[in-house]
Amino acid sequence: MPPTGEIRILHTADLHGQLHGYDYDQDRDGNNRGLAHLAHLIHRQRDEVDCCLLFDSGDFLFGNPISAPRAADQIARAQQPLGRHPIIGMMNRLGFDAAALGNHEFDHGLGALPAALHQMTFPLLLSNLICAEGAAKPLRHLPDQLMLRRTVRCSDGTTREVKIGVLGLTPEHTPQWSLPRHQECLKLAPIAEAAQSTAQQLRQAGADVIVALTHSGIGVGSTTIGPPDTSALDVAQTADVDVLLCGHQHHLFPDVGRTDRARYAHINYTRGRLAGRPATMPGAYGSHLGQIDLTLQKTEAGWRIQSSNCALLAAQEFAAEYQHLIAPYHQAARQRSAPAIAITDAPLHTHFGRFHNDASVQLVARALAHAAQPLLQGRPEAELPLIAAASCFKSGGLAGDEHFLNIPAGALKHHHLDQLYPFRDQLCLAKLTGRELRLWIESSAQNFNTIKPGIPDQPLLDFTRPGHMFDHFWGLNYCFDLTLPPMGGRVQEITWQGMPLADNQTVIVASNSFRMGGAGGVTHLGPDHWLATSDQNITDIVANYIAKDPSRTQHLRPEPIWQFCRIGATSVTVPNLVTCLPYVHEISHLKPELKASQPPGTLTLKLHI
Repeated sequence: MPPTGEIRILHTADLHGQLHGYDYDQDRDGNNRGLAHLAHLIHRQRDEVDCCLLFDSGDFLFGNPISAPRAADQIARAQQPLGRHPIIGMMNRLGFDAAALGNHEFDHGLGALPAALHQMTFPLLLSNLICAEGAAKPLRHLPDQLMLRRTVRCSDGTTREVKIGVLGLTPEHTPQWSLPRHQECLKLAPIAEAAQSTAQQLRQAGADVIVALTHSGIGVGSTTIGPPDTSALDVAQTADVDVLLCGHQHHLFPDVGRTDRARYAHINYTRGRLAGRPATMPGAYGSHLGQIDLTLQKTEAGWRIQSSNCALLAAQEFAAEYQHLIAPYHQAARQRSAPAIAITDAPLHTHFGRFHNDASVQLVARALAHAAQPLLQGRPEAELPLIAAASCFKSGGLAGDEHFLNIPAGALKHHHLDQLYPFRDQLCLAKLTGRELRLWIESSAQNFNTIKPGIPDQPLLDFTRPGHMFDHFWGLNYCFDLTLPPMGGRVQEITWQGMPLADNQTVIVASNSFRMGGAGGVTHLGPDHWLATSDQNITDIVANYIAKDPSRTQHLRPEPIWQFCRIGATSVTVPNLVTCLPYVHEISHLKPELKASQPPGTLTLKLHI
């Protein structure tokens, strides 16, 4: 019997700077999530085996007030136990073996990366770099591959070496999403294409096992309308890799609770397999730790994977020994988030933002339209209809039942702005035809399931799609016919200022660089359609819009932009929280009925459409 050895691979993804579970948006303790909540798991799982590797597949650096680029400026250098970038300091302490770049590593521009790179004690891999010029030049020094040599104790009592090749893949469209004004500085190859060539090089160099750190989601086939960068299955099918560590989508994989898993022949949600290869995707914000156990068999031809097991481990209680390390950063984050910029006379919430007009989304949209005016000044396009597209970033679903915006009436503080718009995307203006805009709205309408007339209690929302893919188009009026299938002409009666929007009409749409760069699968969104971009990020745009005229946060009520076409004798259901109860009157036209559900604190809304 050939001898065998064991290797364990641990995996984080989409940490977004989350060190611990404190909810800075609500300024209160939150759920068990964050890198410090995974620390005990990492140590325990590592101690169980002789050979263990720890990787991150991107979007680890930014996205939380505690890890903002200038958050450490308020802390004396001698009182920075985790350095200027606490998430990196924690990753250093936990002994990460390597990481990949995600698209949100570029949220604060190219200038924020060199200092972060300098602090890392683990390699950052970029395997699909084509060129890096100007401010992107430091990326040239990143390795495109890594060969790790580890020893494993085999079943025959001997110790043998295993060569583990590692590659790191970043979404091809990252420059468009995150660097719209400077995208010419950085060019990236398609993920699957780069994975194939890099894996071949690693195999030729003697790699026994190849691990792909791919900041990419899991999707099937190439569709004109779909989520952004779902190349992981393509990598599994075309590249000579043995293990895939995925991210970007914030999903869980494996996911035994996925109800539609039988539809996908090459994706095994129960076992965690992509085209037969072991893979994990551990949610987001440190909610889970991915784990893949490999049993390797030593043959005359070399090592081969005999068996594998994939699992996700839920985050645990905050490891107490890390509290003193995080404390100064935590205090600084709270102080930085506390100042008020305006007063609201009504709460802002997103409990209904995926099936009803939403005041918080429209506040962002109005800020975008206002910021677009100077960019259009002096241009002939200034006379064209101006539309602003915005969405809910906190609307339950994939992000969790408690993931809703809840800003109380009263002081609107800086940390509330991070709830309204949590990422540092930039403003882009696109010049589109009415037909192209209609296609975008059709894509957005995939948010809803197809509803059959006359049948009660049908699930309204498609929770396989994230809520931020459902855009609200301020400046238009339209309705959705949910009896029609996705991309089947659901969008009806689109008007601008009371007049029908013609397919050949030209309009200007203001939205974020992520969406305008094609995220969401709307193929005609991209630089070829861009009219202008802004150096300001959208969070700052919203802050300036409010600060210049605090009355803009008074009398915030949703405008009736869109509605459902009446079906009749039909009801749908939506899961929600009991915290939505004070606002149920806002959807009285849907004749809501309330049903208690599990876990405690949740309910089901029955709506009549």
